[in-house]
Amino acid sequence: MPLLHLPNEMLIEIARSLWEENDLNAFVRVNRHLYTLLSAYLYAHNLRRFEDDEIDTGSAALIWAIIHHGPEATYKLALDAERNSSPSSDIRPSDCALKLALVLERVDALTLLFENRDYHDVDKQAILKAARIGNVDVFRTMIESGFFEPSYADERGMTSLMEAAIRGHADIARYLLGFEEVDLNARWDGGFTPLYMAVEDGHVEIIKMLVATGKVDVNAENAYGVTVLSKAVRANQPECVRALLEDDSLDPNAGAIDMMSPLQDAAFWGELETVNLLLEGGADPNFAPTGTTALSIAAKEGHQDVVDTLLGVQGILIDSQPHFTQSWLLDAVIRGRVSLVETLLAQPGINANEKNDDGNSLLIAGITEGQTETVFALLASGNVDVNLTGRLRRTPLHVAVHRGHADIVRRLLSVNGIDPNSRDWFGETPFGLALIEQDHEILFMLLEVQEVLDDAIFGLAKSITYAEGED
Repeated sequence: MPLLHLPNEMLIEIARSLWEENDLNAFVRVNRHLYTLLSAYLYAHNLRRFEDDEIDTGSAALIWAIIHHGPEATYKLALDAERNSSPSSDIRPSDCALKLALVLERVDALTLLFENRDYHDVDKQAILKAARIGNVDVFRTMIESGFFEPSYADERGMTSLMEAAIRGHADIARYLLGFEEVDLNARWDGGFTPLYMAVEDGHVEIIKMLVATGKVDVNAENAYGVTVLSKAVRANQPECVRALLEDDSLDPNAGAIDMMSPLQDAAFWGELETVNLLLEGGADPNFAPTGTTALSIAAKEGHQDVVDTLLGVQGILIDSQPHFTQSWLLDAVIRGRVSLVETLLAQPGINANEKNDDGNSLLIAGITEGQTETVFALLASGNVDVNLTGRLRRTPLHVAVHRGHADIVRRLLSVNGIDPNSRDWFGETPFGLALIEQDHEILFMLLEVQEVLDDAIFGLAKSITYAEGED
């Protein structure tokens, strides 16, 4: 008897006896009648095999259709089989298919899945994954399906807008801004907002987009007191700073990292472009919540270009604020930063004769450190007292002789008004110290000065002794 002459009931029993997927598939495809009669059974069988975990998910009809761009009928028949079955597993082919279509960015597959399956029980976090992937067509398809919410936030507060901001997916961010229910100031763990996340990775387009809404709190601080502006400065993102300053409500002095305001932080790192942007944006150059201005910080760190910029700001305060018990001018002197010393000495209000906690002047400190160039800069300013004593009542000349700095000794001796015979706490003159140190170059240099020579002949000559054989 021909196969097609068998009753349908018998054909169905034959199909039920074929357990292997390939055998059943081949039987169903013999002719149109068998396909029409048994296709629903074929998909139901496929579903049972999937749920029993006897084959891998790649053999599921829906999974196959997504991978191989199967026909629309495959989606519908597979989903009908799933809808009419009593699930024996929490894992359904349609859920796996949704995840796969999302990963592969298959808009057409997602559309077919949403049209033929009720996904109200699906994991809502899938929308966050879509935002993370960044395909706006995929994302829009998921939102328009009605199964996912544009304002969804997971248990830690992560939203789709945050995911887009982190990864710079401007198209998705722009799409989300069209929904009133999307919270532009939502906070993730630690108080991080979408704007903060965009700033962190320098996504300027998204920053501008968020700021332009006028609904973003640009002065919001995270749990650590850091504002988006502070973060942009620390990340050395001048374009982000520029975008943030477009919001008139931005406080350029607010927020702190390591107890420094945005301007102080920019000065510390020598970010000249950012310093200029902040000053143009209204940052207070004298703002010093910790007692140290941006100018002092820049000077201490040796950022000459930043110092020059700040010194040109009207109303800037020039002072000598302490840095580890030393003024920032003193710090520049002992570090040998010649141009910085020259710049600071030219400013009104600078005390060139300031002493540190050891009681030594700037000049003595520079000589002690052997910083010849900065010592010369101090002397060239004409504002230092070359006879100002420090510890042990020693003058700069005493110290230069004691340290053996012949070039500095020569320069000091050329200064009008210097006292070459000043005596220290022990009654020693610079010449007496040169004798003790047996520094002949400096000895003869001193003896070229008439006052020293006279003092040597009439005051110290009796104490001069020479080793046997010496001239």
